[in-house]
Amino acid sequence: MERDFVAELEPYRQTLVGYCRALLWERRDLEDAVQEVLLQALRVYPRFRTGTDFRAWLFRVATHTLYNWNRKRRPPTEAVETGEGVDWEAELRLEEAYDGILSDPDRVVQSLGRDLRRALQRLNDTERTVFLLRGLCELKYREIADTLGIPLGSVMGNLARARAKLRKALVTRGHEV
Repeated sequence: MERDFVAELEPYRQTLVGYCRALLWERRDLEDAVQEVLLQALRVYPRFRTGTDFRAWLFRVATHTLYNWNRKRRPPTEAVETGEGVDWEAELRLEEAYDGILSDPDRVVQSLGRDLRRALQRLNDTERTVFLLRGLCELKYREIADTLGIPLGSVMGNLARARAKLRKALVTRGHEV
């Protein structure tokens, strides 16, 4: 059984570590969290149905394990920004910022590591997970829906909101650089 698990896991090992790194609130927990994900996956592997999508199953286990991991620890250091309505002046300033970033993208790319992590932490759990499963793990929308047990439309809506929030957060930061 363990050999089967290891054989199935091997093609996804690096992607799984990257997914864990991105989903964790505290980077220093990475090794312990990955170990916890692998132990949990091994514990529940006997329930894995041969012939189904192992990758989707693995990331579902990882997602639930990491949600619990984060919940047991302190929340992100920065509060989630929320607001009602649209500030059109702010939106216009962002559009101007987009132009500035497009004219000197290298300057912005060099500063994104920490800022991207902070922007990801500002997303709600579902938005962050959907974004990471799509962008990092390259799961299809249907696979994400199956992995998280949510409707396909919810996947698409959460992904659209996540992209919009990230774009706004990163463009705002990029304009300051």
